[in-house]
Amino acid sequence: WPRPPVLLGVVLGALVERYMFISVQAYGFTFLTRPVVIVVLVITVLGVMWPLIRDYRKRDRTVKVRFGANGAKFSVDTGFTLLMIAFFVFTIMSSRDWELSAKVVPQFCGWTGLIFCTLQLLKNFFVSTETVRQPGAPDGIPKPAAPSAIMDIKSTLGNLSRREIGVRAAAYLAWLLFFLGTARVIGLLPSVFVFLICFMRIHGKEPWKTTLIISSLMWGFAFLLFHHILSVPWPPALIGDMYPHLREIIPLY
Repeated sequence: WPRPPVLLGVVLGALVERYMFISVQAYGFTFLTRPVVIVVLVITVLGVMWPLIRDYRKRDRTVKVRFGANGAKFSVDTGFTLLMIAFFVFTIMSSRDWELSAKVVPQFCGWTGLIFCTLQLLKNFFVSTETVRQPGAPDGIPKPAAPSAIMDIKSTLGNLSRREIGVRAAAYLAWLLFFLGTARVIGLLPSVFVFLICFMRIHGKEPWKTTLIISSLMWGFAFLLFHHILSVPWPPALIGDMYPHLREIIPLY
């Protein structure tokens, strides 16, 4: 399962639900017919479908897809898919009696997630690939089948030892705790700038010029988008509690 969509869902899920609730309350479902909303929906659909279209166009024509029981055994991935199916079913059932404006997002996300998880489960057990020998290729040397990239993660850790994997995981966990700690002390958005500088300079060993340019551009984009355009309410930080007058200067603490 790809991790970026999960991270985006955790970060932006609450914002999407809040603003969708406001839109439904203010305009009903007619807001879906507004030009800006239509453009956003079209871009979203294209963003979802484009990887599938690209993979289909670049598919390996020596690999034949077969439908039917493939003899797959239960795995951790299958268990996770079943867990997500149970979660989405619980979401649908628990929100079905809510008021319309309150259940729009959980019902939509629940049914969408249930459909995709069910398709993934069926793919695991009833879809298989078979390598077809290329014309003119020597017998017994078939071209290997290309691994599927749909809802899968291609691992790049096969050549690393368990110790190296553990060290890298511990390092990233430490960076994550550092970010959460600085966010609690100086505020979420200021900590983004501090984290970018420290991570690029210490971990990535980038030169100061590159570090400052990239960090400033990324922080400026985040500040403009989340603070000015989306008007995100920032969680309070310790520095703001200790020096309340700072919040009068810039409400990021």
